[in-house]
Amino acid sequence: MRCRGGRLVGLVVGTSLLAACTGGGGESEEAGPWPSSSGSSESAAATSSSAATSAPVVPVMPEEARGEGDAAAVAFVEHWVELLNYGLMTGESGPVEALVDPRCITCAALIDSIQEEGGPETEGQWTPSDLRTAPASDDQADVVVTASITIAGESSEPHGTATFGLGRGPGGWSVAWLTAEAAG
Repeated sequence: MRCRGGRLVGLVVGTSLLAACTGGGGESEEAGPWPSSSGSSESAAATSSSAATSAPVVPVMPEEARGEGDAAAVAFVEHWVELLNYGLMTGESGPVEALVDPRCITCAALIDSIQEEGGPETEGQWTPSDLRTAPASDDQADVVVTASITIAGESSEPHGTATFGLGRGPGGWSVAWLTAEAAG
């Protein structure tokens, strides 16, 4: 995970894990991600209720997430989080893994936790809110999307902040890097 001078919050399938960043904001990366909740609390509730009655269905990328620009980047992050939650519910990591840069260490740790646990898991799912964009300040990402994250099974207050470095290639958006900081 790319450290930016703060603490990371790791919640791997319902288990809290705190890790300190090394080097005070350099280019170091540490594993220790948080599994997440869907793009909206309504989606999280729908996923939870549908899980009780039928098998979850792979979320389909919305048309607005296929475009370019800030609104598309935000829609992509919301979709990516839905795929992460789908993985927690089913143990299927392929859909979320297809939308990450293989160099994203935090993403790899999230994918590993999905594969190790094998679903179904409703606790630990993410719900992002207050999504906002900023220009990227590195050569790995084209845009940065920051979101407050609430984690299912935790308090209803935001648990922390996730920052997604997104790259845009011929196939669309992908997560180039991901950081997490505890609320503070």
